[in-house]
Amino acid sequence: MGDRPNTYDVFKEVMDNYNISLKTVLITEIKDGSFRSTMVFEGEGKRLEIDARPSDATVLALKTGSLIWIKQDLLDEKGVDIC
Repeated sequence: MGDRPNTYDVFKEVMDNYNISLKTVLITEIKDGSFRSTMVFEGEGKRLEIDARPSDATVLALKTGSLIWIKQDLLDEKGVDIC
């Protein structure tokens, strides 16, 4: 048996087969010390928002070329200036 795919690769394959696109990943808050995010999907004229771990959501967004947004107040509070 070969290597098994990662969960986000399986999810992307399902999206591709059912013509569903990931439009946006929204990183929205920190709760209990962990970042929270929402993935926004569209397909067949419907919109679906699903809570997800930011790490998984970010990988899926990068694999699909989707936008990643973070709330400005969260970025102001927890962001790091790299300049």
